[in-house]
Amino acid sequence: MEKLEKAISLLQEAIDEGVLADTNPSSYFYDEKAADWEKRVEEFLDNVGLREISNELLEQIERAERAEDEAATLAGEVLELREIVSKLPKTADGVAVIPGMVVYYISPSGIVETPKIDSWCELEGMLMEDDLVGPVPFYSTRKAAEKAMEKNNEIS
Repeated sequence: MEKLEKAISLLQEAIDEGVLADTNPSSYFYDEKAADWEKRVEEFLDNVGLREISNELLEQIERAERAEDEAATLAGEVLELREIVSKLPKTADGVAVIPGMVVYYISPSGIVETPKIDSWCELEGMLMEDDLVGPVPFYSTRKAAEKAMEKNNEIS
């Protein structure tokens, strides 16, 4: 509070002395008064700590701008990754099938867990071994396969 009172008194002093009275840039007194005003503004900024606050605000703005740039870059990368994932084959419950994944399918003997797969073609080969014909849905979890099997039993 003391700093603010000091700063206000400096500004009031500048006003009382007429520092702002001569606004004609071609006047000799203008340059002198402008220099005096600049000095008093500097004192004012120092006394209320505005210089430190403004520097801190500028740093925060710069950090925010960098974060905004990084966010835009990441958003672009996420879009690219989503485009790639959208091209991957999906299980019946909507999960992208990737190499090394274990999936489940329903056979006449029940739910079958596949070994870790390397490709979608590998899955189709497993179905042929199980004598399943036509499009057979795969599921990402045993629970999803069980739920699908329950639905199929309700319909039958």
